[in-house]
Amino acid sequence: MIYLIIWIVLCILIGSLASSKGRSFFGYFLLSAILSPLIGLLILLVSGEAQQKVPPGSQKKCPACAEMIKAEALVCKHCGHHQEKTSEELPGHSENEYSEVKSKSGLDL
Repeated sequence: MIYLIIWIVLCILIGSLASSKGRSFFGYFLLSAILSPLIGLLILLVSGEAQQKVPPGSQKKCPACAEMIKAEALVCKHCGHHQEKTSEELPGHSENEYSEVKSKSGLDL
């Protein structure tokens, strides 16, 4: 009976650790309960951190180097290429306002 309690507690700990690494608590709990808490821990350690999902529209591809950069970036952090910004990409600004700011700043955006 004590072994069953220890088994379940270890499975809960593996699930908690998985949850802190961005993985499914229930999935790793179930995996540990069926196979073994040790095997669940090994699989969790080998799988590493979960990748952060990027919200759609928050990044774009640089036309010069094809690396992903923030959608708001004016210069690529990888290659230094100046990104083209249009008045459509700058909400609340008309074409004339954009041209005035562009000419006053001296930057060729």
